[in-house]
Amino acid sequence: MKSPRVLLLSLLLVLFAARAVSADATKASTIIVPKVVFRGASAREGVAFLMKKSVDLDPQKSGVNIVLVPWEGMEQTKIDLDLANVPLEAAVRYLAQVANLEVTKDGEALLLAPKNRIQPASLFSTEGMKAAQIKLPKIELREASLEEALNFIRYKAAALDPEKSGVNIVLIPSDKIKPIKVTITLLNVPVADAVKYIALVANLEIRRDGETFIVKAAD
Repeated sequence: MKSPRVLLLSLLLVLFAARAVSADATKASTIIVPKVVFRGASAREGVAFLMKKSVDLDPQKSGVNIVLVPWEGMEQTKIDLDLANVPLEAAVRYLAQVANLEVTKDGEALLLAPKNRIQPASLFSTEGMKAAQIKLPKIELREASLEEALNFIRYKAAALDPEKSGVNIVLIPSDKIKPIKVTITLLNVPVADAVKYIALVANLEIRRDGETFIVKAAD
């Protein structure tokens, strides 16, 4: 029979292991979706469904941001999928595989895009930026122009900034920037991430210059 000291040590090891697993797990891997059924759904419909489920099934009701980067022929891509009791992150990855997309993790967010579309440089660290401290409860843009989308972020950032100074976002004009309509939904998102994800959806490069974001056409 094991001594009380051995039993106590074993219990502590189990608790430490459980904490380690919990620390490494993202919210998307811990949310279990009971049922996912897509029959000829568009990629946008699939992402919208999974984002809604992420909120409904999240005890904190903050959900998981899933960003869909558009591509030519996206509307013709149809998703057929039938899953049960699957982690949210796995459901997103299966959707991506069916649509021939890649999934990139950026913190708690999941980004879906055509292969090699997302460059590591576009997911730079925003640690220490004021824009990383200001959180937007919800962003819902539907067919907005790039200028409208960035102006919306500027306005919201200033409104929620205790100092009311907001953040600087510089859009460099270029003939290479094609007219695009931005459609994106984000929940409880830092301003810094919102700017990054809008740039991704618009197929533009983004970098930081101190506290300022520079958005420009890809080289």
